[in-house]
Amino acid sequence: MEPKEINIKESLYIILVNYCNPNITVDCIMSLQKAGMRLSHIIVVDNKSPDDSLNVLKRIKGIVIIASELNGGFSYGNNLGIRYAMEQNCSSVILLNNDTVVAEDFFEKIFEGDDGSVNVPKIYYYTNPDILWYAGGKIDYKRGRQVHFGENLKDSAEFSSEKNIDYATGCCMMIPRSVLDKAGLLDEQYFMYWEDMDYSLRLKEAGVSIRYLPNAKVWHKVGMSGGSQSRMAIYYSNRNRFFLMKKYRFGSTAWLYTVITRFIKYIQSLIHGNNDRVIIRAWCDYRKGIMGKVDI
Repeated sequence: MEPKEINIKESLYIILVNYCNPNITVDCIMSLQKAGMRLSHIIVVDNKSPDDSLNVLKRIKGIVIIASELNGGFSYGNNLGIRYAMEQNCSSVILLNNDTVVAEDFFEKIFEGDDGSVNVPKIYYYTNPDILWYAGGKIDYKRGRQVHFGENLKDSAEFSSEKNIDYATGCCMMIPRSVLDKAGLLDEQYFMYWEDMDYSLRLKEAGVSIRYLPNAKVWHKVGMSGGSQSRMAIYYSNRNRFFLMKKYRFGSTAWLYTVITRFIKYIQSLIHGNNDRVIIRAWCDYRKGIMGKVDI
């Protein structure tokens, strides 16, 4: 199928971060091209992959490739791409996980929100394409966590209304240049996980709305990067949760819930021998102020 030509709104740039998954990234790029995206406006940041990623990506003539000098994590990689796009006088950027594919009318739909808002799509599981992974979301201040609306449910009319929400997933978000100028870039202290919730809270502080646009659709190959139950994923998701709760002064109810549930998971891990044992290290590193990338 030949890529269709559509009028991409002004100067939009797409940012993908790759780490050792070049073939998945290529699939994402092909879906973007089919949806009408100019290759010259697709920025792929390779986070110093030790494999053959750069050589694979260079076979796609026309895309912008930024080879990072270090693996600085999700925010670091995206910020490299954002800075490049801003140097090109972008009107907006879309941060998109490289383990996704988009609908062919994605770009026609992702701009249907209000000018000046951060727009997010409806996201399905790639392996179960009628089941929702994210249909908007919210920040649960009582439990210190984010919630995906519709997660693991079959799509229905209930999740088909455009609305303002308070949590934008980093899997896919469209950010206008005016918002970047106001709210800044992503916080690089997290390395991976929770940086999107951090940015959502920062958007709220800056008075920027987050708009859920259900007609813009994405399919996500969930867990292809780190694996949700790996030691690495459990460590960063817990350490960064503690850090964010302190940074944004979450209340005692959220802290009590989080500490108790983490303690229970840790005790269960001692019995069953699973990766939740790394929670205790995540807590200790948080208390010591250790952020960024660590060896797990």
